[in-house]
Amino acid sequence: MNEMIDIEVIIDERFGDPKVQILTKSRTEQVENIIHAIENVSMTNYVPIAVSHEGKHMIISQRDIYRIRTEGRELIVDTQ
Repeated sequence: MNEMIDIEVIIDERFGDPKVQILTKSRTEQVENIIHAIENVSMTNYVPIAVSHEGKHMIISQRDIYRIRTEGRELIVDTQ
């Protein structure tokens, strides 16, 4: 079994809500995990986080965060 998953995203104005199709030979544990992950992410409301950047206070989405780390006594939130 290949560990990498082939993901294709098609952006087309004809479509409304996102639709996910999983094309596979059989319903495996990996497929079940993918289904579970998609269902959990799509049903989760991520609470916005208040941060301070260059002396300004702002709100960011948790979905934009890809790393949180510390530098000395500061917490650094890296976003896209």
